[in-house]
Amino acid sequence: MTVESEDYKLEVLEYAVNQCIDCLLPESNENALSAILYQSNEVVWRVATDIYSKSGYQIDFVFIRDILNLKVEPLQRKIAEKEKIRKEQERIRKAKEADEAKIREELKAKRLAKEVEEAKIKAKLEAEKLAKIAEQKQIEKERKEKEQKKLQEFKETNPGIHINKYEELETFLEVFDRVKNVIVDRLEVNGEAINKEKIELDAVLTTDLGVEDRYDSFVGHFERVELAMGIEHEFDIEISDEESETILFLSVSQLVNLVLQKT
Repeated sequence: MTVESEDYKLEVLEYAVNQCIDCLLPESNENALSAILYQSNEVVWRVATDIYSKSGYQIDFVFIRDILNLKVEPLQRKIAEKEKIRKEQERIRKAKEADEAKIREELKAKRLAKEVEEAKIKAKLEAEKLAKIAEQKQIEKERKEKEQKKLQEFKETNPGIHINKYEELETFLEVFDRVKNVIVDRLEVNGEAINKEKIELDAVLTTDLGVEDRYDSFVGHFERVELAMGIEHEFDIEISDEESETILFLSVSQLVNLVLQKT
């Protein structure tokens, strides 16, 4: 047999052995390597048996083992490369998880900071609200105290006028000013003589304020009509003839009360 024939024979045997080995070994690189390292005798035997059953050729076991051993290093490289890729993917996955965790922590920190800031703003607004309520209560308290003091001073100065509430006093004084203006305008009385802060409020027109005390005279009649008409016009009320007859004998406060009764 020539050298070329021998080489060709070896190539054919090598091809056949590789084909048998590839068919026998597991698809997984890890399992294939494990079979070569720990089950080589069984693999060699099965390869030799398979070739013999198909071709009747008795192949040398050493030849099969040498070819089998040649597969170890490529399998190891593939496994190492696969492991390298796996580790890189794991590194990327962990890095991604770390970035996501960092982002979640940052978002959580921002959310907590926002909640803290909102809580501060809410507390500040609540404090301002309470302070404003307290201030309003204090202002209201001081207002009522002033009103009560004013009412008390008025009652002490004018004991003959029965007013118990500040609201009544305000209404009374408003009507008083308008009645005073009518008296001054219609009867030409000195306005300084009609003072709501002093006892002159109870002054009787005919005696204390210098109005004509001539009830039956033409002048007295004219003054009564003028005053009654002035009051009616100012307050849009009606003064009866009986009330008009005695209007000059009323005190200023009585005249105010008469108007209050009719409005």
